[in-house]
Amino acid sequence: MKTNARHPLKTSLGQRMALVIFGVFLTLALLEAVLRLGGFILLSSQELKNRVSLLRKPEYRILCLGESTTQDQYPRLLEETLNKRAIGVKFSVIDKGIGGTETKYIVSRLDSYVDSYHPDMVITMMGINDSGLHVAPEPAEGSAAAGFFRSLRVYKLARLLGLHIASTIGRTKACSAERAAVLSVREPTQEGPQQPAAEEEAGLKKAVEADPQDAGALIRLGRFYRHQERFSEAEACYNKAIELEPDNENGYFELGWLYRHQPGRFSEAEEPFDKAIELYEKAIVLNPESPRPYFTLGGFCHQLGRFSEAEKCYKDAIELYPQNERLYVELGKVYKAQGRTGEAEVAWKKVIEMNPRNEEASKALELLYLEKGDAGLAGKFAEGVREAALDQYSQDTIDNHRKLKSILDKRGVAYVCMQYPLRPVEPLKKIFEGDEQGIIFIDNERIFKEAIAKHGYAYYFWDMFADDFGHCTDKGNRLLAEHIADVILKEAFGR
Repeated sequence: MKTNARHPLKTSLGQRMALVIFGVFLTLALLEAVLRLGGFILLSSQELKNRVSLLRKPEYRILCLGESTTQDQYPRLLEETLNKRAIGVKFSVIDKGIGGTETKYIVSRLDSYVDSYHPDMVITMMGINDSGLHVAPEPAEGSAAAGFFRSLRVYKLARLLGLHIASTIGRTKACSAERAAVLSVREPTQEGPQQPAAEEEAGLKKAVEADPQDAGALIRLGRFYRHQERFSEAEACYNKAIELEPDNENGYFELGWLYRHQPGRFSEAEEPFDKAIELYEKAIVLNPESPRPYFTLGGFCHQLGRFSEAEKCYKDAIELYPQNERLYVELGKVYKAQGRTGEAEVAWKKVIEMNPRNEEASKALELLYLEKGDAGLAGKFAEGVREAALDQYSQDTIDNHRKLKSILDKRGVAYVCMQYPLRPVEPLKKIFEGDEQGIIFIDNERIFKEAIAKHGYAYYFWDMFADDFGHCTDKGNRLLAEHIADVILKEAFGR
C-alpha cells in the first residue's frame, strides 16, 4: 500500500550558511537603523531645548561646545544658575555638545553655529577625544565603498569598542608598576574617603570588630579618623596597630604623619618633629625597599632645614631607584637650598637626560640660569617647560583651540576656555601663550578635588572614562555649572 507521506526538506550546508549570513546582515542593518534613529532623536531633542531657550528672548547668549561631557550635561544647569543670580540680565545657554566628537569637527562647525545662534560668548571644554581614547580619525583615502563602510554607525561603534578594549589592556599592563610607584610616594594627606563618612566609618569599625588582631584594619580606621581631623582617635588606632604588629612599617609611617602635621596636639612627645623623624626612620628600617618613607623623610628634613639628613635620604633612595626622576629633582632642591648650585644643576640635568620633558626639572633649571644671568640657557629650559605642559595635548588639539579663538576674535565673540574637572588649567593656558588676551580660563581642578575629599568620587562622576575623570553625575554637573557661573559673572560682568 502506497502512502503519500511527505519527507522533510533537506537544507544543504550552503543554504544554512546563507541563512546565517542573511541573519547577521539583517541584525547589523537593524542595529544601524536604531543607532541612526537614536542619534537623530538625541540631537533633535537637544536642538528643541536650544530653540525653547531662545524663545525666551534673552539679552545674553552663551554657546557651549564640547563632547559627551557637555552634551545634555551642565549647559541647562548653567542657564538656570545664571538666571537665578538675578543680575538684571536674562541668559540663554545653547548646548551644542556632541558625544564622541573631535576638536576638528567642532571648529569646522563654529561659523555656522555663530550664524545660527548669534552668541555673545562661547564656552569650550574639548580635546579628550583627540587623544585616541575614543574614535581616532582615519585617513580619507580609499574607494567610495570603503568610505561608505567607515561612515556606518555600526562600524564606528565596533571600532570604538575595540579601541576601548585595547586601551584597557594596555593600561592594565602598564598600571601595576606605575600605580605602585605613584601610590608608594604619595603623601597620606592626598588620600580621601570615597563614600559618605558615616557609612565608611561603620564599615571600617565592623572590620576591626570582626578581627581585633588585624593591624591593617586598625590602620585604615586610623586613616579615616585622620581625614576627619579626629586625631586622638587616629593616634590610638595607630598605636594599637604597632602593638599588634611591631614589624609593620605602615603603622609607624601613619603615626609619624600625625606628629609631623599636628605637633601641638601631642603633649606626651616633647619634640614631636624629632618623634616624627624617628618613626619615619623606623619605617625605613622595617622596609628599606619602599621609596615612600624616603620621600617623606627627605621632604620633612628639608622643610626643617636639616639638609644633610634630607640629602642622605634621597641618595639612599637613588641607590634603590636610580631611574626615579623625582628623587633627583628633590635632591637638587636640597642642594639649591644650601647654595650648592653646581650640584643642583647636575642633579636636574640628570633628570633632563632621563626625560627631556620633565616640567619640574625644566622649571628649576630655568630659574637657576635666570639667577646666574644666563638668559640663553634660561630661555632654552623655559621652552622645555612649555613643551612639557603641552605634551599632554595632540597637535590637532593645540591647533584647533587656536583656530577657534581666531574665529571668535574675528566675529567679536567672547571666549571662555574651560579645563576638564580634576585636570590643571596651566597646560591649557600654555596653548595660547602670547595670544591669551581676552580669554577667560576656568580651572575646575581645585573645586572638584575639595568636593571629592568630602563626598567621594562616585558622588560627582558615574564613570572614569578618561582615567582621571569621567562623565558627571547631576551633583557633578551642578557643581560645574555653579563654578562656571561664578567665573563668568566675575570676569565678564564684574559681579
